[in-house]
Amino acid sequence: MSDEKYIIEMEKRRQKLEPAGKAKEKTEKQSAAAVSRAEKRKSTEKESRSRLPLVNLLAVIFILVPIAVYICYTFLFFR
Repeated sequence: MSDEKYIIEMEKRRQKLEPAGKAKEKTEKQSAAAVSRAEKRKSTEKESRSRLPLVNLLAVIFILVPIAVYICYTFLFFR
């Protein structure tokens, strides 16, 4: 049997177990959950973006400081 047949059987059994009122509530909750999930994802993206500039700044400092020290060393001692 294909996956579709299993899904259809599962839905039939689920309908037998759940009262009719809960099925409607469940579909409403699923549609509301999808919207809130998208909003939640947008908020987490904004939070992660706010942390990245600090990390980038630190990376640039740790890369540029040794280069600056080397340039100063060569400029001052090998003139």
